[in-house]
Amino acid sequence: WEKDTYEIVNPTNRQGDRFGEKISATKDLSIIVVTAPYAENESDDSSSDKGRVYIYKYANGEYNLLKIVTGTADHR
Repeated sequence: WEKDTYEIVNPTNRQGDRFGEKISATKDLSIIVVTAPYAENESDDSSSDKGRVYIYKYANGEYNLLKIVTGTADHR
């Protein structure tokens, strides 16, 4: 059995996002979902912490960001 290690970092590099608070993966580890519940919504001017979910897919020996889903409700 060989263990591989992969580092998945916050694409925004913002400390307050709480990136990685929860992580889920498919059984074969081909898809990994990482939460960042306090990520800011950059699509509006409110600077609200609506959170995001980052979906990564394993391909060619690494995990690549596949999709970002932004929340709709503010935590405040």
